[in-house]
Amino acid sequence: MFVLRFGWVLCLLGAAVAGAKCATERCNEVPDEAVVPPVLSLLQTSVDFKKSKTKGTITRSSVPMQQWQLFPEGQSPLLGASEDSVASTNPMDECTIALHTSDPEASLTVSALQVGSPGFRDGSILILPGDGGSSLITYVNSIGFSAFMLNYRSTNNLAANIVDTQRALSLIRSRASEFGLNASRVGIASFGGSDQIAAAVSTTTTRMYFPIDEVDHFPVVPDFSLMMFGTGNPSMAMNAPPTFLAMARNDPCATVAQVMEYYSALLQNGKPHELHISSGTQGHLSFADCFEGGDFQAICSWPISAQLFVEQLLGFKAPSKSYPFGVTGQ
Repeated sequence: MFVLRFGWVLCLLGAAVAGAKCATERCNEVPDEAVVPPVLSLLQTSVDFKKSKTKGTITRSSVPMQQWQLFPEGQSPLLGASEDSVASTNPMDECTIALHTSDPEASLTVSALQVGSPGFRDGSILILPGDGGSSLITYVNSIGFSAFMLNYRSTNNLAANIVDTQRALSLIRSRASEFGLNASRVGIASFGGSDQIAAAVSTTTTRMYFPIDEVDHFPVVPDFSLMMFGTGNPSMAMNAPPTFLAMARNDPCATVAQVMEYYSALLQNGKPHELHISSGTQGHLSFADCFEGGDFQAICSWPISAQLFVEQLLGFKAPSKSYPFGVTGQ
């Protein structure tokens, strides 16, 4: 068994809690037959993932699903009790995580696209579920990226979530070549309740547990970060990778002032960052709310904005038909 580096964690947790208002999530289930529609279709209409037969789409059954254990059995780092992020018993709570598994070992749900499949990109996105769960895998696959979703081993231990996210980033990079993926194009995506985790991991360059095996030779910092409906600690922003932020002006998980402060700090590190604030009246809508429930609001434009951000950041060029209104991905 391995012991967490508690001194670092105490400092990290204090900074993370000070800079983020909420952290946690609920949907870890993966449907057997979900259809992955193009993002353009998602933005134009409310799509039924299970019934859509749009030409050129990728179906969930065509993407082999795998489950990876994060650590060798019995070797997960030992963690002390923590109440830095508390699970909610309210399924409608948008700013907390609800665990959907009793497995004490963290794992990854993997939906890696095959090289040569429609729209394939050699990038990966680690999903830290906070809203949407399996529908976020759908979104990531729909823009041509391979999706890796973290299944938390704890909902009330921020330290555990940070350690597990770092290990997940190293694990994805260590196996990237198996799927034709670029180990230097691995980002994270967080949503509401998980933004606290994403912000901490994005700004922490030190591994928060002692190395266990060869997997831990790979970096722990994401190459880019997509943070929806949350914020980070401005005092730690200097270490952050290129970051995309999106929120509604009356979001329940973070205020506009908090997000603006973090974004202003991000701009000081000289890397490309984007901030999108919706003026709509709907405070918080998950990906599922927007595209499965048919409740399309102004905030629902974040998927295309995030896609453009990542493609431009990584140098991908897409045909104009991939975007609405003739916008090109140059």
